[in-house]
Amino acid sequence: MTKKQGKGISRIILLGFISITVISIVLTGFFWIYNIFGIFQNNIRAEKSDFVYHQKILIQNEVESVINYIEYNRSKAENILKNKLKNRLYEAYSIALHIYNENSGKRPNSEIQKMVKDALRAIRFNDGRGYYFAVNLNGIVELDPDSPNLEGKNMIDLQDQKGNLVIKNKIDLVKKQEEGFIIDFWEKAGLNDGNVYAKITFVKKFAPFNWYIGTGEYLDDVEKEIKKDIQDRVSDIRFGEEGYIFVNKFDGTQLITNGKLVNEYKNLKDLEDIDGTELLKKEVAAAQMKDGDFIEYSFSKMTEDEPISKISYIKGIPDWEWIVGAGFYKDDIDKLISNIEYEERTEIRKNVIKIALILFSLLILSIIISRWFFLRLKRNFEVFENFFIAATEKSQQIDKSKLDYQEFHKLADLANAMINEHIKDRKIIIESELKYKNLVENQGEGIIIGDLKENLEFANPAASRILGLSREEIVNKNLKDFVSKEEFEKIRRQTSNRIEGVSSTYELMINRPDGQQRELMITATPLFDYQKKVVGSIGIFRDITEWNQAKRQLEKNRQLLELINKILRHDLMNQLVAIQSGVNLYSRDQKKEYLEETYKKIDSSIELIRKMKELEAIEYSKHNLKPIDTDILFKKMKLMHPSIEYQISGRCMVMANESFYSVVDNIINNAIHHGGTRKISIEIERKNRNCVIKISDFGKGIPDKIKSSIFDEGFKNGTTGKSGLGLYIVKEALNIIGGSVEVVDNEPQGATFIITIKSQ
Repeated sequence: MTKKQGKGISRIILLGFISITVISIVLTGFFWIYNIFGIFQNNIRAEKSDFVYHQKILIQNEVESVINYIEYNRSKAENILKNKLKNRLYEAYSIALHIYNENSGKRPNSEIQKMVKDALRAIRFNDGRGYYFAVNLNGIVELDPDSPNLEGKNMIDLQDQKGNLVIKNKIDLVKKQEEGFIIDFWEKAGLNDGNVYAKITFVKKFAPFNWYIGTGEYLDDVEKEIKKDIQDRVSDIRFGEEGYIFVNKFDGTQLITNGKLVNEYKNLKDLEDIDGTELLKKEVAAAQMKDGDFIEYSFSKMTEDEPISKISYIKGIPDWEWIVGAGFYKDDIDKLISNIEYEERTEIRKNVIKIALILFSLLILSIIISRWFFLRLKRNFEVFENFFIAATEKSQQIDKSKLDYQEFHKLADLANAMINEHIKDRKIIIESELKYKNLVENQGEGIIIGDLKENLEFANPAASRILGLSREEIVNKNLKDFVSKEEFEKIRRQTSNRIEGVSSTYELMINRPDGQQRELMITATPLFDYQKKVVGSIGIFRDITEWNQAKRQLEKNRQLLELINKILRHDLMNQLVAIQSGVNLYSRDQKKEYLEETYKKIDSSIELIRKMKELEAIEYSKHNLKPIDTDILFKKMKLMHPSIEYQISGRCMVMANESFYSVVDNIINNAIHHGGTRKISIEIERKNRNCVIKISDFGKGIPDKIKSSIFDEGFKNGTTGKSGLGLYIVKEALNIIGGSVEVVDNEPQGATFIITIKSQ
């Protein structure tokens, strides 16, 4: 009897191990490939969501930029109108004053008034809306080209639509402060819409006739011009491949569509979305929300006629009843996803082939080399761990329902917790970056970031505008490229404070590439790294050039007024007292010498007044330089002093204004009256772009000890000194028109004044 042989345990183990291995490999391959396809689908959804998110951010930023641009221009409307009105009225005032000055004393006042009215009556501006009117301070209308029937009538009780006494209020204003703005409220002629519009009027007192002259304009008309400029600018905005800004009104009127101005009347009221909702209602609802809103609807592309699903961000300007928006078409997403899908599927096919080859190799190796069972099992665990790592890096959570073992559940919990923290941190970072990017990019002050060696690493748009370079040109430059050596030393001293962690505010002079020098007010703070170590500086600055210039000019004007006031109170008063005393003595004693002395005091007073007039004229004649022929200039001087012998050589065309005549006249007068010369030599020579004029006398000369003081304000020397302003006027006038003066001894005697001034 043959014994039944049992199956060897090794074979059972081997067959069991092989069976388990085969089943495990097949299942592993299935889940592996299944997971790859799951990741693929999730990636596609993430790409689509990410594209929509970034497109929404893009169109929202574009719309917000346009809204900010519109609000900025709206805020300027009233100032623009006031400046226009003021400039226009100053022109009318100059015309009236010129007519009065030319005819005063030659014609009756009534005839001069008619000439002024006739001159102003026909003037129109602002597309024919603007005109001039005049009212005397008793309320009688003198000039009203728009309503001539009112001329000659007393309209002091005239009220606007809100009950304001418009004539009386203007009279009170000019009596109090000579000129100013005032707002009336009227219905517009010809509109008949029942609305009341604000009209800004500028009035100025015309003292010769006891009138005020005025002109005005509706703020609404200026806003219309601003709206047109804004529409022209916005219609040119493009972003992305086909991005543009559209503008509609709350009543459905289209202003800008498909990136073009709408020239013919179009309305959105009759357009419906695919769900039957009126498109206009969607836009108005979104525009009436404080922060705007996103809407979805169908619309035609710029390059196609067929309506396509579109997402737009809408925000409104309620005062103008404007709807401002921008959008993107969803078919762009489909095109992008289609390309991504093709690339992903190609990669998946390659990976599946690779997986199949790997699994087949594992199967063959498992059958042939069973003794490597435990090593293979360990390798499978390692592969499984790598899978978890890959899933974590791609933010893909593990489905715990597919795991059978407690150990794997713990690993899954850990991996999913890490993924959740990663997603949360990424969202916080993105939101923070967007918030601070908007804050920096839209900041009105310039912002730059530099390292401790003053190398610039960042600049916002405002910094680009102030420094006169693009942001790309600013980055990688050093601050020494913008400033002088002395100013750069100031920056280095400030940076040493920054290293100590101290913030500071200081002024700085920069040199722009276009040659301009600008003064900045800078607030600098330390820049720390994650270890709280100072690695650089953050500078926030604004351009204060015009502010400082205005302060310096105000101080100079104050000093000028102080000087004139001092002369009036002291010098001129003393002269008048002396004149009064001389007249009294002459009346009593009838001595000729008293009368001659009085004449001298009168001449001195006239000279003092003339000098003050020259000083004032010089200060207010800084512009309008023109070519002046020195040959013509000195011929006039010869006529003014015919008793003086002149020797003139050379000729030049200098760039100056009328104050240059005072410069030469004061030098020649000084030589005659103070130097006692009877002969004057003038040498004129052109050097490079300058003209050098040497005026030499042969009088008693100027002592060395007072040479450095003769150009000072109020300096007098000896008994011939009068106002002490002559040579001070020479220096100030030349400084203003870009020239200079110095004095040296003449040989054999006398003094030589050397004038250097720009030539044509």
